Amino acid sequence: MTLLVAGHETTATAITWALYWIHKFPTIRQQLLKELQALDDPLDPSVVFRLPYLNAVLLRNVTDLPGRDDLVCASHKIDR
Repeated sequence: MTLLVAGHETTATAITWALYWIHKFPTIRQQLLKELQALDDPLDPSVVFRLPYLNAVLLRNVTDLPGRDDLVCASHKIDR
């Protein structure tokens, strides 16, 4: 049970921080929206998981390094 709760808590924390950073930086939000709007409806989760900019932003979220102003991930530069 402890593992289940711990896994849930870390996932919720990661999602919360990702949404915070996406909201705080309009350029990131605009680029993500542009990438998502280019997809066909209905959204297929297998396609969404392979979006390069979305993956770069999420990876930046989980590998946030104090003191870094930028990070290049999947050939996308994510500025802070």
